[in-house]
Amino acid sequence: MTPDLEAQAMTATAGAPARITAPSAVQPQDTALSLAPSALGTPIASLPFTIDEPGHYYLIKTLAGVSGQHGIVIQAADVSLDLAGFSLTGVSGSLNGVRIELSVQNVSISNGIIRDWGGNGIASNFDYQAKVKLWNLRCVSNAGSGVGVGYVVAQSCEFSGNGAVGLTCNQEALLTDCYSADNGSHGLITGARSVVRGCIIRGNAGDGLRVGRGSVVGTCQSSGNAGDGVEVTNSGFAEDGTVITDCVSSNNADSGLRGAANTQVESCGFHNNNLMGLSLQSGSSARRCAANSNDEGIVVTGFVTVQDCVANGNATGIKAGPFAGIVGCQAMGNTSTGILMDSDSSVTSCNVASNDIFSGFGGIRVTGTRNTIERNSLFNDDLIVSGGSNVIVGNRLTGPGSLQVTSTANTIFGNVLNNPTAAFSVVAGNDTAPTGTTATATNPWLNVLY
Repeated sequence: MTPDLEAQAMTATAGAPARITAPSAVQPQDTALSLAPSALGTPIASLPFTIDEPGHYYLIKTLAGVSGQHGIVIQAADVSLDLAGFSLTGVSGSLNGVRIELSVQNVSISNGIIRDWGGNGIASNFDYQAKVKLWNLRCVSNAGSGVGVGYVVAQSCEFSGNGAVGLTCNQEALLTDCYSADNGSHGLITGARSVVRGCIIRGNAGDGLRVGRGSVVGTCQSSGNAGDGVEVTNSGFAEDGTVITDCVSSNNADSGLRGAANTQVESCGFHNNNLMGLSLQSGSSARRCAANSNDEGIVVTGFVTVQDCVANGNATGIKAGPFAGIVGCQAMGNTSTGILMDSDSSVTSCNVASNDIFSGFGGIRVTGTRNTIERNSLFNDDLIVSGGSNVIVGNRLTGPGSLQVTSTANTIFGNVLNNPTAAFSVVAGNDTAPTGTTATATNPWLNVLY
């Protein structure tokens, strides 16, 4: 420390936050000061410290907090706080590392570590409206949350080992290339209309990532959390659609992804989750996703489309509630049912194979009414229909599987089965085309057994 700067620090009023003016010149031999990006700002040499004027502020060394006090209190807008590679370290009984007051706007905090505080690492006032930019920060091992602010832009930050949430904020957040792990609650929480990209979230005691409606989430990985890997909450406007692409959510204690209405999911993987791999509500869609080795692979209800997805090695592969469309999907090796249908839905052009044929669950099992089951290929699997008023047309069954219809008022034609001794079992009271072989067929709607 330069002599004039040291003198200023030693003569600061006892018990009051230190205020230090910048030196007229930075001495090259002073290593600590040479780390600061600019000598034109205000150095911070001790805590607690209050910033009540706009400007650039920077640490000159690692600083320890004081019991019963915040570390740095920001009361002014248009403030840049550079930790310059140093740490703000809390002590027993300390409050927040950085406290941002009164809806303060345009605060930037960067380049260092905020750790071991008795409250949050960074916290805004109760109104939760402060606007903050975070860059290259580690907010770790704080008793509260790593960060709890209003509107935030965070890039290349870590929020780990905190007692509550890693980072929690209001709507319209932008989080990129962040890491949140081993927190005592959720990993990351954002409100509606946020963007989260390139983040890794793991091992948190709640959900990994929670976002509000109208958000965009891409290239994220969420694993090993005690709740859901990703949850799209109902916060925000109901008409807003959320888009999630190129993400992986695995090994979570609840579900891989639990989406609110109007959630669009594409090219994602959901594996080894204890409950559902992927769960979607009305107005949503899933395309080119894989949900393997979960309890239930893909579960949808309402007007949901599932297209070109894979659900293998689960208990139930795909579970379709009312008004769902399942198109071009694969369900293989599930220990219960490959595709389970409720009512008013369709399953078309799917490949279903080697699910639990011996326990009567079926490769495709239809328990409801007014469904369409069309042009599916089943290998070593049953197609079982126990509801009425369904249309079963153009399906192909090979191997020892069978088509079993135990209810009435269904329409059944154009199906092809290669196990003629036990493959076709339909009760009376259905509109069923005749059965025959390809050698004797004259009816174009014939159910063919060969």
